[in-house]
Amino acid sequence: MFKFHEIVQCWEKDFKGWSIAPEGLAYIKAGNRVKLEGSCVFASQPISIGSSFTAGDNFTAGYSFTAGNCFRAGDNFRAGDNFRAGNNFTAGDNFTAGDSFRACNCFTAGYNFTAGDNFTAGDSFTAGNWFTAGNWFTAGNSFRAGNNFTAGDNFTAGDSFRACNWFTAGYNFTAGDNFTAGDSFRAGSDFKAGNNASDAIIIGFSDGYWKQVCQVEGVAYIGAGCRWFTLADAIKHWENHEEDRKLTLCLMQSAKAIADLKGWRYE
Repeated sequence: MFKFHEIVQCWEKDFKGWSIAPEGLAYIKAGNRVKLEGSCVFASQPISIGSSFTAGDNFTAGYSFTAGNCFRAGDNFRAGDNFRAGNNFTAGDNFTAGDSFRACNCFTAGYNFTAGDNFTAGDSFTAGNWFTAGNWFTAGNSFRAGNNFTAGDNFTAGDSFRACNWFTAGYNFTAGDNFTAGDSFRAGSDFKAGNNASDAIIIGFSDGYWKQVCQVEGVAYIGAGCRWFTLADAIKHWENHEEDRKLTLCLMQSAKAIADLKGWRYE
């Protein structure tokens, strides 16, 4: 385990209390300054650390910080622009990164995760509630975010993207197969869900979920909560539902009218 706090404490300090990096270290240039304040780390220059790096709460690094696999940081982690982390990156609550943040697979962050523009994460990215990303956010497969997730324009997620309640995305939001969003989902123009889905139209809210109709290669599809099926299958599902779904079936009549108008098949 790379215990950065213990290593820095052994370095020579300048008159202001900054620890001076010695010669011969692969992760920081000789002469660069690092300051420890309790569990806080402040780096004045770019710093690069290998696998299994662990930092305590309130870790702060300058621009172009790079960490290898299994990087772990506590609460209130902050990094400047061009932050890079390898696989299995884990951060606590209130994680903040600047523009062009990149993480590989299995990235996990707690509440109040915030990243600037051009944020990119690999597969199995997970964030807690109040996750916020700027424009051009891209995540791989199996992306999961908690409540109140917000992304800017041109957000793209791979297959099996899941967000909880109050998910908001800007224009040109694109998700792959098995997209699921909770209540109060909002997206700007050109929202797409499912494999090759397009022309999404929100047709209303009923029985706990927003309903939308899309088309995939000329076939009308309905999205509702975890459901993603053809219009014909949707009607069969709610006609035979064990609970009262009359209001949802009224929305399906709207979906049929839209499909007829646009020339989409029901199945």
